[in-house]
Amino acid sequence: MFGWFRKKSVTREADTEAFRLGERVAQEIFASFDHFMKSRFCGLHDNYLNVLRGNFQTDIGITDAPPMTAARIHYEIFLDEVSYLKQKMNDEVAHHMNSWIEIADETGCRPHLEQFFQQEVSKFCDDLAIAGRTLFTDYAIPLKDADVSWRKVYPELAEKFPEK
Repeated sequence: MFGWFRKKSVTREADTEAFRLGERVAQEIFASFDHFMKSRFCGLHDNYLNVLRGNFQTDIGITDAPPMTAARIHYEIFLDEVSYLKQKMNDEVAHHMNSWIEIADETGCRPHLEQFFQQEVSKFCDDLAIAGRTLFTDYAIPLKDADVSWRKVYPELAEKFPEK
């Protein structure tokens, strides 16, 4: 009935081609994101841990405060830095991936893409925080031994730093 009014049905070939095109765009987006993450942030993980490791090694030999107290402070600073890094990474990813985000906006999947980027950045930072905690655990015995020795050598100073 009313042939001029009927909608043309989408052919299976056109449907398949649209799917392939969308799949290719998604692959390019994720490849671009992956390349950016590796080129920009790959060494950052090890750099942050090396700084924390250096702080712990220094804390073992300090004389003006208990080594364990100093290590706890350095670990808290490390966690604050990781939290700051997360926001900075999210900003850099959004800036670098802006052209892809605009394409995703046109296709209606921008929220999904932004959520993916934020999840990946969160995963990176969570892994870094866990690695920092593991590093702290690895240094716990030498730090505790140094702390006990320090408290014996500096009993007057130790009174200012009660043990937890």
